[in-house]
Amino acid sequence: MKTSKLFISLFAGLFLFFGCEDLMNNESITLDEDLQALSEGINADIGLSRTSMDAITKSMDKHGKKGKHKEPGFLWNLASDMQSDLTDEEKSKIFQWVNSNSVPYLYGRGNESKEGKGHHEKDGDVQIRLIVSVLNEAQLDSLKNIMDSYRQQMRSVMEQYKNGDIDDDAAKSQLQALDAAMNAEIKNLLTDEQQSEIEAKIAEMKQELAARKEAERQAMINATGMTNDQEASLLTINQEHEASVKALFETMKNSDSKEDYDRKAMHEALKALMVQRNAKIENLFDADQMEVIMLHTFAGMQYQKHCNKSRDKDGKKEGGDKEGKSSR
Repeated sequence: MKTSKLFISLFAGLFLFFGCEDLMNNESITLDEDLQALSEGINADIGLSRTSMDAITKSMDKHGKKGKHKEPGFLWNLASDMQSDLTDEEKSKIFQWVNSNSVPYLYGRGNESKEGKGHHEKDGDVQIRLIVSVLNEAQLDSLKNIMDSYRQQMRSVMEQYKNGDIDDDAAKSQLQALDAAMNAEIKNLLTDEQQSEIEAKIAEMKQELAARKEAERQAMINATGMTNDQEASLLTINQEHEASVKALFETMKNSDSKEDYDRKAMHEALKALMVQRNAKIENLFDADQMEVIMLHTFAGMQYQKHCNKSRDKDGKKEGGDKEGKSSR
């Protein structure tokens, strides 16, 4: 009996000295560098409670550790957890931040918009990076000479345009012709085997990109509970928005008065189109779905703002340590 009382007394003393949270939850989570920056950025920009930041850190560790934050769906999983873990007041602060920064819903996908960007051919263009990977030293020298030559010719065209010697259409036509000629010369450097190798790499990259897009789409559907009809309507909204943006730029291009479409005016016009698109999306989804969408938008903005920063020669982020830790 004395031993039991002594044990209880010691436990009570530890409880009072360290506190319930620190005693029962003394584990430490080590986040990847980008995730640590994301966690610190969210806390600095919004100012959440310790309990909420602990929950966000735990979610980041669960869904994003060991580089998984670079895979499709990470931000959707994080947004889904944030919806259930944050208080209504904290979510309101986040939504105000999103609205004040004029963020388009379901466009700013953070890391996922940068991952899996593969090659795409347009008008016969071939990505130089893939070509360089298969060339020998002699071919690389020839490639450099070709690109230097056409770079000088393109620079000459731009100088003529700036001096008013040629108009928009003439400059565009000449640049396109030079680009096509350069690509033709570059392709002539390749052997049949090298061309086949490049085509195989392009096919592989396209498959990877398609798989990433599908994985991200499925993560979005899982997180929001989006129906087939809603997905179809979202596609229509996006298509209409892209058409409106294209029409705006065409109007600017064909306007006799360039002053009517200065940079500030274009920014305001594009912002108005974005606001219209956001309003359509808000009408398409219910309140719970919109919470996840806005939290995902917020997480994407935060990821773009705080992660993937430039690194110094030692591989560390400028102004930060290579590894970050968050204690819970």
